[in-house]
Amino acid sequence: MICKKCGKEIQDGVAFCSSCGAKVDEVPVNNPNVVPASEQPKENGQIASQNFKSNQAANPADKTKVKNTTKPSAKKIFVALLGGIGAISILLSIIILIFDSGIEVDYGDFKSNEQVSLSGFTVDYNEDISYLTVKGEITAKVDCKVGISVDFDVYNEYDRAITTCRIVTDALKKDEKYTFNDTYQVDSGSKISKIVIKDVVLF
Repeated sequence: MICKKCGKEIQDGVAFCSSCGAKVDEVPVNNPNVVPASEQPKENGQIASQNFKSNQAANPADKTKVKNTTKPSAKKIFVALLGGIGAISILLSIIILIFDSGIEVDYGDFKSNEQVSLSGFTVDYNEDISYLTVKGEITAKVDCKVGISVDFDVYNEYDRAITTCRIVTDALKKDEKYTFNDTYQVDSGSKISKIVIKDVVLF
């Protein structure tokens, strides 16, 4: 071993140089009792870090899985919207077919007066068998010993009156209601567009 201060050779394992008396800091590499710095134990944090890196290198499949957060494409959203709109359209069509025949009811001046009130009139026409069905309510506002007759004209799709029909009630007391569901044979040769109340007579 060489003294760093004076350059003289000194014996291995001594603490001070025999020539200049300087303290010997360097420890010989060949000293069997000394463990090189590269082999000395490391701090806990360093050991844990090395172990973690080693485990990840050995088991790359153990990494935390990331959830797929991919948003639906614009095409899928558009298709879904079209499907929803189509379903709503079909539902509305069914409702219209069930509850609304598309035939207008024109009450004229007879919707409500001092003697009678007409309400809830609905009309349906079956072209296959030429049957016209009219439903509704007639309310008497005065006593009717015989009854009430309601005449109405039937118009085709060309706005031409093709026939006149009549609804006849039973005898009614004041504020009594008469509910009817009458069917008429009407051969129009075309679609029916509306009925127009023509006259109301109390007996």
